[in-house]
Amino acid sequence: MHRTGANIIRSGLLVVMSVVFLVGSNTEEVLAEELFDGGSFTIAVPEGFIVEPALIHPTDPGVFESVHFHSPDGSMTFYVFAPKTGGAPADIVLKPDQEVMVSEMGEVVDGTSHTWWTIQDREKTYFRSYHSRSNLVGNDVLIFGVTYPDGKVLGAHKEQYIEFKKSFRRKADS
Repeated sequence: MHRTGANIIRSGLLVVMSVVFLVGSNTEEVLAEELFDGGSFTIAVPEGFIVEPALIHPTDPGVFESVHFHSPDGSMTFYVFAPKTGGAPADIVLKPDQEVMVSEMGEVVDGTSHTWWTIQDREKTYFRSYHSRSNLVGNDVLIFGVTYPDGKVLGAHKEQYIEFKKSFRRKADS
């Protein structure tokens, strides 16, 4: 699962630094947070994770529609798909010759369609789990996902993944 090569970006290009101030009773602590700038969204880069931008917007080469974040040890990957103008994520489709769908469910809540699905490779070495939210009226699509070898690794990264998802921000001018 560990990736290397020209497609991986680790700090610098497309990564923005922001400062978060935490104020205690009598002390002030300053923490730096790395943000990945996808062009139409930003999201925090988990500490030590390697950034691999994936899908580029078809008409705007400065905008990434999806990105993978690989843990330092390569055991876990976080994923976000946030297209500028809707669409489907070609980079996470089921590969029927290599993978099987192990679960899928969906519901509509307040005009938003939610779908959850999990894919497992046929050799049973990893799972890929996703949650898709899409507005039934417009083009607003957002998918978060994780790739992991087992429940133990998933559990070890649970809080980090929750914080990752909470850090997502769409840019208003996109």
